[in-house]
Amino acid sequence: MENIIDVLVDNNSILDTVLKEIRIFSNDIESLNIELTLSNFRKESKFTEVRLIFKNVFEYNFYHNKDYIFYNVENFKFLRVNDGVYISLDPDEDVNGKSENDMDFIHARDVELIEL
Repeated sequence: MENIIDVLVDNNSILDTVLKEIRIFSNDIESLNIELTLSNFRKESKFTEVRLIFKNVFEYNFYHNKDYIFYNVENFKFLRVNDGVYISLDPDEDVNGKSENDMDFIHARDVELIEL
């Protein structure tokens, strides 16, 4: 299996994409999954739209306010961590790794990418 973090770089980066949908649900083994649907990749990308499925979520946090546009990815962190993967779509830019000040994040055991 390709490492998704290594796939979503350079022309395939999620930077400047649009988060179209967040879906949070419990799977058959009663662990939490979160799906992020991202679109508007740059024209050089091999992707048009993808769904990232974060499986066995340990922790997540998303905030929305009607005064802000939902949701352009202007910066992000996508990291391998000891027990899985971590993504923040509103990261603390002063810290390269996971930070207490990261916002709009998911920490999960695994992630799957589906090209739509």
